[in-house]
Amino acid sequence: MKKLFALLMFFILVIAYTAYAGNTAPYYESLEGIIDSENFEEEYSVLKNSFNVPKNVGDKISLDVICVLDSGNADLKLKNPSGEIAYSHNFSINDNQKINEEIKSEEGKWTLEIFISEETEGKYRVTMNNDKDEED
Repeated sequence: MKKLFALLMFFILVIAYTAYAGNTAPYYESLEGIIDSENFEEEYSVLKNSFNVPKNVGDKISLDVICVLDSGNADLKLKNPSGEIAYSHNFSINDNQKINEEIKSEEGKWTLEIFISEETEGKYRVTMNNDKDEED
């Protein structure tokens, strides 16, 4: 009887672990663009785009930001579905770097805003994923 109980408990634990581990769905989304000062128009001084984060991606999301500017500066803001700023950074010509942050996950539409001026020129890539081992 004890062996049957132990075997039953083992299967319950395996099933519970499988159900828990299987709750995290893979997620990867990337946005990139080129900022060209020759085509600058004041009404487009804020570049807007969005990420759609599904359910079950886990508690944290990895945010990777690469911004390489040839001139000017860019103020990047990422807002969660509640409208709160989850990440913000001001990039300048001397601040060309790759940033990796871990942010709290929230299901829904995330908004990326990049504020630029007519002097701003360069490129950017913003990636959100839940795979810590994801490489570019």
